[in-house]
Amino acid sequence: MKPKTRNKTIILILLVIVVSAFYLLKEKNSDEMSRLINDPFYNVQIPQDIDKDIVLRMENDIELTKQKYEKTPDSWTSWIAVGNVYSMIGDFDNSILAYRQSIVLNPQNILGYTNIAETYRVNLKNYVKAEEFYNLAIENNLVNPSLYITLSKLQKNNLDNNISAEKTLLEGLENTERDVDVLLAAIGYYEDTNQIEKTKEFVGELLQRYPENKAFQERWGSIIE
Repeated sequence: MKPKTRNKTIILILLVIVVSAFYLLKEKNSDEMSRLINDPFYNVQIPQDIDKDIVLRMENDIELTKQKYEKTPDSWTSWIAVGNVYSMIGDFDNSILAYRQSIVLNPQNILGYTNIAETYRVNLKNYVKAEEFYNLAIENNLVNPSLYITLSKLQKNNLDNNISAEKTLLEGLENTERDVDVLLAAIGYYEDTNQIEKTKEFVGELLQRYPENKAFQERWGSIIE
């Protein structure tokens, strides 16, 4: 990569990071965030009617998180831990706020974005917001194959948006130097959507790259015969 091109790429990445952080700061509820920042454990309450052994484990996790926070209150990892505590007790609003704070402290912290995305996807069933935060994660880490695969599945299965699901996988292949896991996800997508010619095209690429892989040959060899 030429020096000028490299510099432009670095500037673009930094710009994305700054814009992402600004986006998070602008959208958050300032009152709730201020309260959480002032007292991260103000609303940590273990739910009732839980098995005693589970309660003991929760209490231990909470105490360890408090100790971590007291040592490094301005560390993004401390706020990830705070978010995990709130997620553990089922307070997903505060868990998201804590994960947001971790991103404010470290905008390149992909775990903050993915934890928010998964909270929206798994716990709150808000698939639109989950998609939004997976896209933010990808913008901050273009070469992570799992982000593209997870986002594509979300778009296909939860948002019923095959166009976006396919686009995500194709972008993933381009940005990850055609990572094999993304390639396999693309083959699965085309199989599920009955796109025979596209399936053959990507299976052909897979078998050409891995001619000695018996599992691939057994699974898809007959498709291109």
